[in-house]
Amino acid sequence: MSVNEASLERRLAAATLERAQAYWDLGNRELALKDFQEAHDYSADLTVIPYSKVIYQIGMEKQESGDLEEALQDLQFAAGLAPESEWKSEIQQRIKDIENEILIGETSTILRTECPNCGRSIQAKWKICAFCGKSLNTQAT
Repeated sequence: MSVNEASLERRLAAATLERAQAYWDLGNRELALKDFQEAHDYSADLTVIPYSKVIYQIGMEKQESGDLEEALQDLQFAAGLAPESEWKSEIQQRIKDIENEILIGETSTILRTECPNCGRSIQAKWKICAFCGKSLNTQAT
């Protein structure tokens, strides 16, 4: 690629990145993501941090809505885009937080069951239901 072609691609990337940011600010996520990807294709080194921040933000919104698996995938993608930096370290910490949140959720699902008498949520290690007082000597379901 010649110097002129490289310069043109960087300018195209910058213009497309600016348009993507405008779409993002206006709330049009679909067009923003399309333009962020296009800008990234023109010049990855120019767009990698803004693009990773958009993917990160989408992942964080998914986490807040409770879609942890999807959030984890988005953050892993954002971390893959980001260069070694404080930013990448922040993403990696969030990934660990979500992984822990997923693990805690799975653990609490395993440890919590229902009382066969009153149907209230109990912990599997309980011998007596704290709500109705009935014995839980059989395996809780």
